[in-house]
Amino acid sequence: MPTEIQWADETWNPIVGCSKISDGCRICYAERKAAGGRLQQFEKYQKVITDRRWNGSVCYSEKELSKPIHWKTPKRIFVCSMGDIFHENVTWDDESKTPFILRVFSVMQRCPQHTFMVLTKRPHRALQFCKDFGLIPDPYLGCATPSGEVWPENVLFGVTVESQQQANERMHYAIAVPAPGRFISVEPMLGPVQLHSIPFVGRDSTGNYWPTIHGVICGGETGINARPMNPQWVRRLRDDCIENNTPFFFKQWGEWGPDDDRTGPTCETWYEWPDGGISYRRGKQNTGNTLDGRTYEQFPERASTVRA
Repeated sequence: MPTEIQWADETWNPIVGCSKISDGCRICYAERKAAGGRLQQFEKYQKVITDRRWNGSVCYSEKELSKPIHWKTPKRIFVCSMGDIFHENVTWDDESKTPFILRVFSVMQRCPQHTFMVLTKRPHRALQFCKDFGLIPDPYLGCATPSGEVWPENVLFGVTVESQQQANERMHYAIAVPAPGRFISVEPMLGPVQLHSIPFVGRDSTGNYWPTIHGVICGGETGINARPMNPQWVRRLRDDCIENNTPFFFKQWGEWGPDDDRTGPTCETWYEWPDGGISYRRGKQNTGNTLDGRTYEQFPERASTVRA
């Protein structure tokens, strides 16, 4: 379906449903949307929501599965925006001839005109998926060497890291997934994330160096109980990306904006940071996505298109 997500042209949801596993899940945009009146008319969303909350189940959609095949114009597609393709209840060890997740990957492989973006909070499951289907990690190279064709060349792999703790834990698995490009989504940004603590460079089988992260997306939280994002966290992350020649996409401030723009109807609500900065709650529609007078909309790319 068409999307309001700035870094994608379409969302594609052959699998829906999720459960919360970390602090970044507390105010889940997808959960709010799935529990809303418009989507609750569809049976698949009725199955995964109980009392307006994710109930941990997942639902496969045969109707949705083939949609990208019919999109002839090249698109950047966010895969499973209403769930997590590597959720614990998405299985591939069942007795079916072709597990549904493999059918999803097969469709992506059949659509080389598109760039698919898979985003997860469960990179350990993604790595296990690769191991189980012939993509064997090479501990010496610090990356994975493909011995099969499970991971298509047009599928970028992303991991949500809302804080430094999550970055340290999740990127350990993510950099071993043999995708042609990897990106991190720091959204909602709940604390500083310093990229220098993440392995940025690995070596391929020929001994050539290549970056392990090929894009960073950053954004603040939305919703009634949204938490503020310190502008200094965003600036440091941007500077890290510039220093490492990594594409940086600043999606939004969210409900809270920096003190360099005090327009809007709700400036009477503010949060003062220990470093002296102030964030004002003005609403997503007023805060925008401008950082220090400019926008940053550099898309994550495949490794072959990014200069190391």
